[in-house]
Amino acid sequence: MKKIATCILIFLNMCAYAQKVNLLIPDKARAQESFAYLGVDNDVIALVENESCDSFFLKTDLGTIQRDSLDYCKYLFRPNDFGIATISYNKVLNGDTIKFAERKIHIKAWPFIASIDGHTGYFEIEKSRLLQTHLMVYALNTGLNAHLKIKRFSLQVKRCANVIYKKDFEVYDQATVDLIVKDLSETRSGDLIIYSNIMYDYFGFELQSENVVIYVK
Repeated sequence: MKKIATCILIFLNMCAYAQKVNLLIPDKARAQESFAYLGVDNDVIALVENESCDSFFLKTDLGTIQRDSLDYCKYLFRPNDFGIATISYNKVLNGDTIKFAERKIHIKAWPFIASIDGHTGYFEIEKSRLLQTHLMVYALNTGLNAHLKIKRFSLQVKRCANVIYKKDFEVYDQATVDLIVKDLSETRSGDLIIYSNIMYDYFGFELQSENVVIYVK
């Protein structure tokens, strides 16, 4: 998947040596929320009152954080695990590295969600259209054409509250898609199709998406 620059906005105030220390992760959509995304580059701006940006540097205990070669105030923070990351402010004094401030940042997954034909959650669809599309996990509300690998899921069909079809899929490939199209060709108007236990691969971590529930018109 192509490199993604994240959109988060955090404004964090810390005091060290009577100086105001600001850590900004710019994003209008995530104002006032203190978190970063796992597996992608998070833009970070580090500022210290009355200090030039080249007089200090940032370090982290969860992933990597690299200074921009053109703007010493900017960094790229790329977490490599879930949990809480520490981002520390450091200076070199007399040959020793001194930490003078730090901030804890929660690490979350980039928002991906299971979808069929661009729909999520519960929706209605014509049977003819249903048979032309398939399940996928994509980046939610980002405008990015980014999809992740589905590892396994369950599928069932209900008719008049009775389960008439139920199957667990441990592999999701073209053969699986073809089999599902064949099986769902027997559905009727009014049937309810439920995709559940949808597990997908997120940078080596296995995460679960919300169910997809389809009413056949």
